[in-house]
Amino acid sequence: MTASNIFGSTATKARYATLASVASLSLLLASCAEASDETSTAEKNAGNNAATTESEAPTTSASVSPAPTEDKFYFANSDYAGIKSVVSKEETATVESYVEIPETDFPGINKTIQAEVTDLREHFRSVTRDSTPQFDGKFSERLSYTVLYRDNGVLTLALNTLFDTQGAAPERNHRVLSFDTANDAHISVADLYDGAVTADGEIIPDHPGIAELSTLAREELVANYDAAAVFPDNLTPDALGGFTLADDGHTLVLHFDAGTVGAYSTGKIAVAVDTQKLAHTPDSALATRLLGTNGDDDAKRTSSDEHAAGVEPANTANHRHLAKAPRNPDAPRVALTFDDGPAANTNRLLDTLAQYDAKASFFTVGSSIDANPAPVARALNEGHAVGNHTYNHPDLTTLGADGIRSELQRGNQAIAAATGGYTPNLLRPPYGSTNQTVNNIAAEFGLANMMWSVDTRDWEHRDSSLVCNRAVTNAYDGAVILMHDLHASTVDAVPCILDSLSSQGYEFVTADQIFGGIQPGMNYYGG
Repeated sequence: MTASNIFGSTATKARYATLASVASLSLLLASCAEASDETSTAEKNAGNNAATTESEAPTTSASVSPAPTEDKFYFANSDYAGIKSVVSKEETATVESYVEIPETDFPGINKTIQAEVTDLREHFRSVTRDSTPQFDGKFSERLSYTVLYRDNGVLTLALNTLFDTQGAAPERNHRVLSFDTANDAHISVADLYDGAVTADGEIIPDHPGIAELSTLAREELVANYDAAAVFPDNLTPDALGGFTLADDGHTLVLHFDAGTVGAYSTGKIAVAVDTQKLAHTPDSALATRLLGTNGDDDAKRTSSDEHAAGVEPANTANHRHLAKAPRNPDAPRVALTFDDGPAANTNRLLDTLAQYDAKASFFTVGSSIDANPAPVARALNEGHAVGNHTYNHPDLTTLGADGIRSELQRGNQAIAAATGGYTPNLLRPPYGSTNQTVNNIAAEFGLANMMWSVDTRDWEHRDSSLVCNRAVTNAYDGAVILMHDLHASTVDAVPCILDSLSSQGYEFVTADQIFGGIQPGMNYYGG
């Protein structure tokens, strides 16, 4: 089955159009996905070679119901290193299933992940097990994941699901799990306090540190979310779970599963608590390991999740800009972004986008523009955003100030030459690699750093169905989705992505439109 027809049939779109008045109330569903490095050193050195895939089931005849197939995809990306993506695909007379599950090098962590996946999938099965689809098409089940944090012996990931049981709208679930890889154990933020968790893993609610943390988290929840969208009384110690650490090295970002402290329609919920303001400082061995190393404000940034909670790292006022544009109450929005073009596939991609009246953002490499300028001019003329991705695609943090200026200036000049004088206002630093020096020089050129919040890792796995599943399952209102128009498999995935998300009511806008205005020198990740 090709990517273009997985879970995105005409019948499905027609059904959602019929139910639009109902679906508009519940389409602002979100899954948390985090910014990871655009590529890794392995990719730079391997010339963009795709990762190894192991097929673990034989191909079956199309004349009978195919048995589930399972593939393992191995990651080179630093945040995903040591994690295999186990992909299971199944199609029956009534159900289509595409499930991607993380498998680590730690048996205890794998056991916990598998139990959580089983629990999530059981909900879907309980609804569809003895049911028949009421409309044309099938019930559909999607599951994927993103790594939110990977440092100091802590791994935090989000399991995201998209279940279509032919109700008013598909149901999105978002479950965040944190692990101590040093001890192969499932942990929560409560494990940062000595004596706050029983031997059975139960949180002790009257522990002074836990009580204080819960109180501050409730205050942040009320301060940062619409009152009608959240349930502060539900933010009890028992609700504390997965967490990440902000780049400042002392701010904790607390993540909450969908439907726990807010309505499912609220989307992803995360709040930030500065540990330096706590009367009861986290004091466990895990806390010492995690909080004992503060971030270097001028270091290269990788994948932390403070932007999800509105954290501004200390002494880096222009590091992350976190403002969100007012949301369209009738339609969630995503920004599809494509790096490293123009390429042989770019015109085909533009044709597809035009068919769906979808806008996208293209972060172009100057040397490639010189060789193939026409697609850049076409993209701009058709209402897409065109941004600077440097001239030679270097890691800008490895260059001196003059080298950075040269890359940005030559990239801008190539865009201007191809478009009749257009000057971009967006920069995507190659590999997502930036620091204060890069930001300051970007500001000199009037450029804002546009990062991303959902990484399809399409450069690593040239599988259009997998790329579609990651984009669709991890999407949420305000997401900035990273892809590369260099790869034919990515362009092959785009009709599937557009079919699935448009059937759920999503609008496709340019990256800057997600934020409702941008400022030079700021970093933007996703709403």
